[in-house]
Amino acid sequence: MRNTTAYWRSPKPPRTQRGLALLSIVVLVALALGASLFTLMRPVSVTRQQQAQTERALALAKEALIAYAAGRLANRPGELPCPDVTNNGQAGTSCNTAATQIGRLPTFTLGIPDLRDGAGEKLWYAVSNNFKNNTAVTPLNSHTPGQLTVTGIAPANNVIAIVFAPGSAITGQIRSAANINAVAHYLEGENANLNTTFTAAAASATFNDRLLAITPDLFFPAVEMSVARQLREFLNIYYVANNHFPPANAYNLATCVPANEGFLPQDLATCGIGGPMLAPPLSHLAANQWFRVLYYAVAPACVAPALNCGGAGGFLTVNGTTGVRAVLISPGAALAGQARPCTSNADCLEPPNSSAYPSFVHNPGASTTNDRVLIVSP
Repeated sequence: MRNTTAYWRSPKPPRTQRGLALLSIVVLVALALGASLFTLMRPVSVTRQQQAQTERALALAKEALIAYAAGRLANRPGELPCPDVTNNGQAGTSCNTAATQIGRLPTFTLGIPDLRDGAGEKLWYAVSNNFKNNTAVTPLNSHTPGQLTVTGIAPANNVIAIVFAPGSAITGQIRSAANINAVAHYLEGENANLNTTFTAAAASATFNDRLLAITPDLFFPAVEMSVARQLREFLNIYYVANNHFPPANAYNLATCVPANEGFLPQDLATCGIGGPMLAPPLSHLAANQWFRVLYYAVAPACVAPALNCGGAGGFLTVNGTTGVRAVLISPGAALAGQARPCTSNADCLEPPNSSAYPSFVHNPGASTTNDRVLIVSP
């Protein structure tokens, strides 16, 4: 007899259901992988945020220090505050030793917020001895060399100041109240040796200092232009009183050789014109020998004895603008082949300004020149 017993079989799911099930598995796997990757990448993201915070803090500190130096017109243009060695935000009253020439950034003295690095630590700061404001060392001008040195992966000489981000404490550092002002518990290696040599290195388990060196090419353009603006004001007052501008000194440091271009004369008596030029309120500029730094040019029509400085003809030209009576030029850092103090136009200026009198070009963005022209009058 034929077996007619029926056996039930589970029917195959429709093709669309199998596709949805496969898609669900793929989504679950993707979510699991995504969660794993997020977990793995999260520390990297935090580190990048910390690095960005550190870079911002260092950059703001650099700008604040340069602004401070450029604003010291009534004192000694270019000077910097002593470090904060008591953790109160205020510059030390003096810093005549290596141990006091490094400390925290004096944010209160600089008039800026309490800057922190990515680890939440206050920034540290070292200043070159001849740039500190107490006890002041004169003369201080663009020819004054920085006395700090940076070695390692970002070497630099002639460094004026350095700003440090200490990062998190490493093995051996104890950032307790007892060590709050101890350099070695915040900075590492050469940076904590209390001398004038510092180092930049890749981050490791034994070194995590980040530093920004302030060199003359970063520092002096703003300071020079600040001095130039102060001298422009004085020259215009001089013109109103005398109906002419003083002559230039043709790069003679011992006396004065009257000319239409060169240095500003420190003492007009040596040019046969009268009393001292850089007298009060500009005695501090004379004491710091700024007359040896800035290039000065005066129109033939406007140098003493002037008869037609208010008339037409015999004037200077700047970027095609005619009728200019006098200019000051901030020469910037010496480029290849130039000497300081200048003994000629070629030492101070770059082409075309070095040989173009009475026409000048202000083009500070050019790669071949760092001349910055300031029109004195009109």
